Amino acid sequence: MNKSSVFALLFILLICAWMVSGLFSSEPEEQNQTQSESQPFSVEVTVSEAQVTPVSLVVQGQTVPERLLEIKAQTAGRIEQISVSEGDSVRKGDTLLTIDMEDRLIQLEQQEALYEARKKTYKRLSQLADKQYQSESELDTALANVKASEAAIANIRSDINFVRPVAPFDGEVQSLSAEGGDVVSIGDPMLELVDNSVLVVEIQIAQQRVNEVKKGLQADIKLATGEQVSGKVRFIAPYASSESRTYLAEIGIPNPDGKLKSGSSATVTLHVNEVKAHYVSPATFTLDADGRIGVKSVSNDNKVEFHQVSLLQSDNEGAWVTGLPDTVRLITTGQGFVDAGNVVTPVEKAAR
Repeated sequence: MNKSSVFALLFILLICAWMVSGLFSSEPEEQNQTQSESQPFSVEVTVSEAQVTPVSLVVQGQTVPERLLEIKAQTAGRIEQISVSEGDSVRKGDTLLTIDMEDRLIQLEQQEALYEARKKTYKRLSQLADKQYQSESELDTALANVKASEAAIANIRSDINFVRPVAPFDGEVQSLSAEGGDVVSIGDPMLELVDNSVLVVEIQIAQQRVNEVKKGLQADIKLATGEQVSGKVRFIAPYASSESRTYLAEIGIPNPDGKLKSGSSATVTLHVNEVKAHYVSPATFTLDADGRIGVKSVSNDNKVEFHQVSLLQSDNEGAWVTGLPDTVRLITTGQGFVDAGNVVTPVEKAAR
């Protein structure tokens, strides 16, 4: 055997030895990898306890006064004096303005005198009719004249009362639409009176949630003017608006000192129910294979479980959800690396 053949044989033997050594040395690595894969994945969990939580309905609304009335002229004439100014507070029965009396008192005296004369005529004819000296028709005419005088007197007296219109309720003068010296006709607007003793918040309730809202339900209200007040639902419309398919509801807010002003927007929170719920971070939410939103937990035997949840309400830090057991170990870190049914090693952290 020449030198070339010897060198070739030695080279082949070295290659075979290297391959054999690599084969045997790779076995421990595969064993280590198998051992690593059998080790449960570690996840961070926190124990969450369900809490009784109010279920709220938040809607936008607007404040309106308890009453808003436009005082209109009920008799014609010239306005002699206006007794109030815009912004004035008035009591029920206070005189608001005066219309010139003109000849109304003279007309009243004339009708009263005519009435007395007609009563005497009717009395005399009645006596004659009893003796059959007077026809029945003339007696009926005399009685009709008495009744006409009575009606005329009542109309004049009512007209006299209308020359001094008074406040029908306690309130404030919102605006004046007439001035002293103006001549008004029946029906002309003269001033506007507003009653803010109770502030009313009008809201619209969606048809899907109207059955959750009941009379007497407590409501927290934040006014655009900065005040935070509370009130109770006092009215729910029995029929929905044909345009919006929503139901009008009213909330009454006591306002005896009149500090709260009507006409501003308001954010209303209605406490419609109470349920047991968990407060969770949005970071814990995940989707299952069917696209349902939920959270993952670890059972007592350290298996991963998926719970579909329903969102009640949320804020900037978290959300209240239902659909979980009263006590649950929620996976807060690592939920994206495990599936339902996997065995894991839970590392418990204190609940925040």
